[in-house]
Amino acid sequence: MPPGRVMASTPGQKKRILEPDEPALDRVTRQKAKMATTTDHQESLLRMDSETSVQMGDELPHMDEDAMTTKTRLRKGKGLERITKSVGRKVPIQIAEGMKRPEKPLQAAKLASECGLVTRSHPPVLPHFKLYKNNASLLENYIGKVDANFEMNTDSETIKTACKDILQKHSKNRRHQIKKKYFDTIAANTVSIKSPVPDLTDGEWQALVEMWSTPRHKGTCVSNKMNREKVVYNQRTGSRHYTSHIFATK
Repeated sequence: MPPGRVMASTPGQKKRILEPDEPALDRVTRQKAKMATTTDHQESLLRMDSETSVQMGDELPHMDEDAMTTKTRLRKGKGLERITKSVGRKVPIQIAEGMKRPEKPLQAAKLASECGLVTRSHPPVLPHFKLYKNNASLLENYIGKVDANFEMNTDSETIKTACKDILQKHSKNRRHQIKKKYFDTIAANTVSIKSPVPDLTDGEWQALVEMWSTPRHKGTCVSNKMNREKVVYNQRTGSRHYTSHIFATK
């Protein structure tokens, strides 16, 4: 038998003789698999930030791999924080006069996401949007919290109009989700007096129930449902705003 090496075998298997020029198989341990997974994850984060920087038109500064390690945070919106850290400054928000959304898809997506996070976390859930507009301090606080994560001119009427429009849509969607889950599927005589939603006060819940129970609101819901069934050309751009969709398809 030619000289060779004997490879250690696992219990229940025969020994295998390797040829002199045949490399030995490297064992994949748990530690090696964990290190490989961590390296691939860091490379994907760096590649994602590089693509994001290209969309914003900026050069991505050099960063250590330790800076890209994800950390546990109480706040959501990690994508925006990672972009801000990689670029070295806050994401700028530029909205043309007369428009309600930024043209660049990245700016529009991050602005909508951040406004949604602020809407779900801070402002109360009111029955009508006119109650938001009549409360100047509430709107100022809302825009200020959004501005904390972006580079934008909060004194511009265009920026204020865009933030108000996003607040109107998010508050309407949130009322719809609460109504669909906690009101529509429950009999009228068994509706809870106290708020079933953790972040909704009893007063806000009772105001919503009172509005949903009026005949006028019920008639509006029926007419809106009939009008939606008449739509021939539905939206095909997903969650992307039409302005950003046109900019991306140029």
